[in-house]
Amino acid sequence: MNWLNINAGEFPSYIAALSNRAEAIMHGHVVVHYDGRLWQGNSPISEKEASTLIVSGWFIYQDERNNLDTLHADILKLGLCTVLKNIEAGVFIGWYEDKSGKQSVFNDYFGLSSHYYTTEDEFKLSPSAQQIGGNIDPKWQTIIQKKGHAWGCHTKYQSVSKLLPGMILDVASRETTGYVDYSKVNSISLSDIPRYLEKIAAYFQPVEKFVALSAGFDSRLLAMKGDPSSSYTWGPVNSKDVRNAAIISKQLDTQHQSFLFKQTLVKDEHVAINEWLFDGQNQAINPQFIANYEYASSLMGQAYVSLDGYLGDVLQRGVYLHYGGVEGELNKLFPWLVEKKESYQTILDNRYACLNSEERDLLHRDIGMIQSLNLHCDPLQNATAFEFLYGRGFTAMSCGGVVLNGLFNIVLPLFATPVVFKSCIEAEVHEVLNYRVFKDIWATENSPLSSLNSEGLYSPKTPHTLIPFLNLAGRVLTNYVPKYYNYGKE
Repeated sequence: MNWLNINAGEFPSYIAALSNRAEAIMHGHVVVHYDGRLWQGNSPISEKEASTLIVSGWFIYQDERNNLDTLHADILKLGLCTVLKNIEAGVFIGWYEDKSGKQSVFNDYFGLSSHYYTTEDEFKLSPSAQQIGGNIDPKWQTIIQKKGHAWGCHTKYQSVSKLLPGMILDVASRETTGYVDYSKVNSISLSDIPRYLEKIAAYFQPVEKFVALSAGFDSRLLAMKGDPSSSYTWGPVNSKDVRNAAIISKQLDTQHQSFLFKQTLVKDEHVAINEWLFDGQNQAINPQFIANYEYASSLMGQAYVSLDGYLGDVLQRGVYLHYGGVEGELNKLFPWLVEKKESYQTILDNRYACLNSEERDLLHRDIGMIQSLNLHCDPLQNATAFEFLYGRGFTAMSCGGVVLNGLFNIVLPLFATPVVFKSCIEAEVHEVLNYRVFKDIWATENSPLSSLNSEGLYSPKTPHTLIPFLNLAGRVLTNYVPKYYNYGKE
């Protein structure tokens, strides 16, 4: 739990009970909730030269982890914006008051710290839009009901916005300034990405780290490169998730736990916490996830750092370049169709086809946000960039493995680092859709685990031309043949 609460009132009792797992410090009107295990006895508050810096969460700066003193000293010399650009990785929310008394709130490159603020009247900041509350905007409430989630800063509350990725918010004026500039971010070759994941994970000790394993590739790669001491999986005993996880954990010698997805009792407080956290931008999230993250955390012993494959499939295999329906399935089988007949606008229109024309106009208006980031990529990759940074990734997919998991652990979403994101998003779309990006990332991994098939019946060693057809067959088996059911069918 890594939160800031500014003027938003006391948390409900079920949140207060949960926050006993974390530590809290009050600095004036700012309440800092943080994980003491991460700070190892140090404070997340720094005071220098009549200025104050608060950071809740983790960050890598100048090749050190959570070196708050250095970060603060450099902010005084170089300015907040310049220093934030140079943070290599992290998930954090921060508050800074400079010598003149100007107050700012800032977050990480991908906004995964997930905080909301008031756009008018008294300034309030909270990890919960519901905690701040206010009048309902029927337009956005309808969009959330139709699509399951909003996008960007929008919430169903008229005067409450979500802090967008890589932002500095002026508390007095409510003006936001983006500090992200991908033209200044290094990119690496795709085959170097596994070593880069290894580098970032190495800022934490093996005994501190665990990974949630599945049949897929992202958690597998993190397990291979992240050096975790423990692991777990959930799902039916004979599911591919559970069987693959057993093979991976044995190969890597992790302390492994496995349990049924619905084995853990969902309590009333789990339901309440879900609603409190996600009410502003999402329809209901299955409360079984929070129950399972809590239970899994209790099984991990000393390990409290979760290696998470958040949106690795999006960057490597182009998941957000596809949409549902017959046409979407044909595009998956014959990837050249996407380049021939699609634009990033048509991809997004089809992904948001449940909205009416007026609601999609709102989407079109916001797509331009990606232009300020100085991404130099294949035009079709703008669809991936938007969904990753502002759309489904930011407002929906982050809810589970990052936000809910983060209630009990420190989460390292290692694919959501500026270097990895830029290196993948710069790839040509045909390289992504034909699984060449995926295969290039795995090219130097010679472990037997590289030949282990996923639910999609393929592995990094499978010829790329066969993968779309094998993947379709795998999805049919997983959804319609009981022997192959995964946790979603429990």
